[in-house]
Amino acid sequence: MNSRSQIPLDRRPDLIDLAGPDYDVEIAERVNKTLIVCSAPRTGSYELCRFLLAAGLGIPFEYMHPQFATQIAPRWELPAESLRAENIGPYIEALRLRRAQNGVFAVNLQYWHFSGFLMNNPGNALFTDAFVVYLFRPDIAAQVTSWRVAMNTGKWDFSDRRTSEPRQYPQDTYERAAQFQADLKFITDEDAGFRELFALAGIKPYFVTMEELFRAPRQIVGHIAAALGVPVNESALARMIAGSKPYARDEAAYARATEGLAVPLRHIAFGL
Repeated sequence: MNSRSQIPLDRRPDLIDLAGPDYDVEIAERVNKTLIVCSAPRTGSYELCRFLLAAGLGIPFEYMHPQFATQIAPRWELPAESLRAENIGPYIEALRLRRAQNGVFAVNLQYWHFSGFLMNNPGNALFTDAFVVYLFRPDIAAQVTSWRVAMNTGKWDFSDRRTSEPRQYPQDTYERAAQFQADLKFITDEDAGFRELFALAGIKPYFVTMEELFRAPRQIVGHIAAALGVPVNESALARMIAGSKPYARDEAAYARATEGLAVPLRHIAFGL
């Protein structure tokens, strides 16, 4: 077991790094401050997590993603299926001990994580008194295209390392359009699901657009830090922001994501 009291803040970690043991900490007193970043895919949430990590606001990550939970939990002698209803409570408690910084446990959450694993007492406890950030991308066409590119390439972060099996596009033009429509519905349902959750649970999140995040990261992180009552590691945050840059755009992959879609999508939209 490779746990430590100090986590590395001198590099820009990708999601494979963040899932690894370098970001485990020594078992300590359970932390009670909770930061939840809610977002649909392809909204810049990984970059926000890196900024928060550098600033000292927890060690935010997609802990409720089954792929990563099965990697993380066994390192702490927990079941690989730690997201199952009977296991998730102890898993969250372990996260509060082994994945916290400056008294803050932070999690990056998509709606399907919530609906699949947190509609229960441990989920209710997680959200109780948590500071919730809602990260939103107004340009949904660009968002769903970016998601399709990631699905097609298996690459979800700034590095070239694959974390999922590439999904191929259908050859038939109208099947491709139907897949796009299904992908679009998934993305819109992710946003709508969180909005419904907030309304039903009486949650008033700190609303941040993707454009605001990249225009003023220091101000946004500062607002979150103030809400949590935690000082900002200014030098580490400045280095992380300085090292941040847009993900490399694979033009061929983007062309494949939209190839031949314009006419059939217009027909679908207008019922032609």
